[in-house]
Amino acid sequence: VQRGPLVYCLEGNDNPTTPLDRISLTRNTLFETEHHTELLGGITLLRAAAMAESTTASGLYYTAATSQQPTTITAIPYCVWANREPTEMRVWIRERVS
Repeated sequence: VQRGPLVYCLEGNDNPTTPLDRISLTRNTLFETEHHTELLGGITLLRAAAMAESTTASGLYYTAATSQQPTTITAIPYCVWANREPTEMRVWIRERVS
């Protein structure tokens, strides 16, 4: 996800869906911006509707059935990740074909 010259990422601090690799976006996902002057010296967050894969399986490879649940994601500029508490981070997000 890119806005102007900035690359954005997802962090576990802001997104309830974990692991973050279960999140997918469409190519034409619309993002809303929110500027927060109190957060990390002042940053602009991106929020969007997304889908999160839900499954009872675990591990890298599995054949269990999955379902998609709607969720809302929050992305922060990549240059400020890991400045709060240790958590999962994801730059590359799966593309969902609509």
